[in-house]
Amino acid sequence: MYFEVANPKRVLIQSKEQYIDFVKRYNGVTNLYRTVYNFKYLKTKYSPDYNSAIVNQMFFDCDSERSLDVIKKFHNYLLERHIKHYMKQSSYMKFHIYVVCKKVDLTYKKNALLNAMIHLAKDCGLSYGDSRTSDLDKATFGDLARICPIAGTFKPNRKTYCSYISEADLYNDNLLKERADKGNGKLIYYGKIGFDLKKFDLIDKNNIQASGEIIEKDDFNVKFDNKFIDCLPPLIKKILTNHNKYCDNYKNRWICALYMRDIGYPESLTEEILRTYFSKQLNWTSMNGTGTQWDRFVKCKALWYCYHGEFIAFPNIDTLLSEGLEITKEDEILINKLYG
Repeated sequence: MYFEVANPKRVLIQSKEQYIDFVKRYNGVTNLYRTVYNFKYLKTKYSPDYNSAIVNQMFFDCDSERSLDVIKKFHNYLLERHIKHYMKQSSYMKFHIYVVCKKVDLTYKKNALLNAMIHLAKDCGLSYGDSRTSDLDKATFGDLARICPIAGTFKPNRKTYCSYISEADLYNDNLLKERADKGNGKLIYYGKIGFDLKKFDLIDKNNIQASGEIIEKDDFNVKFDNKFIDCLPPLIKKILTNHNKYCDNYKNRWICALYMRDIGYPESLTEEILRTYFSKQLNWTSMNGTGTQWDRFVKCKALWYCYHGEFIAFPNIDTLLSEGLEITKEDEILINKLYG
């Protein structure tokens, strides 16, 4: 089994000794995280295959101003249904809740997580979306690669600990402050029934349907050569090839993903295209050239938001021009035809 830790750079962990050494070395120096899931297989020598995740829990993040009320409501909802779960305080008044899942074989792991988490949020009467304004942060929904703070570690930027918390802590502000100051909470499970993800193991409803069948990436048989990229709108080609440093801008990277989504590419194909081209370009704006544009794109969960987020639209011509982009007549015709 494998998992990753981060500070925030991700490091593959293959043994208990490695994990202990990492925590001892960096605890108190920087914020420490680990992946929510363990993984069965590696994708490369240094990274796990996220699709091999052992999905044994769901991770919900409560960061809004009313996070205490949210965690209480969610906890009571799960208690009433005897659903097994536990809670953490990532820092003072910032909460996480983990819903334990039954051991089942899943065909579409990411989709099962996404569908089940949306179901629980709606059934509990909690909103999900932007972490600052919604009850639950939707960015964790369906995320097999998600990392979370390690309980018992000190977060120097907030001068507080991440700690397990109990039901008693939720109703005693002094105890919550003590957990944040000392990190001395204990892992306590509530409920006895693991949540069954199997009935949520459905193909992503956002995938395109044609003649009643799902269109898959392999159906396109794409070769990433000059012929392929020349078929794209000039603006998209410029971003992919980093013309005039276009790729070194998060808004422009989003434009590529939104266009491919709206033209009909399934998420898996868009991911492969963007990885192919973005990984060739170094990111100087936010990573000082130590990572690629693809690394930053993944870190921001941009592809997930493009395909699963709400109210995300392709910018109009005036907006593109105001951003300083070169818009050709061909771009204008294609964009107006698609979005006009």
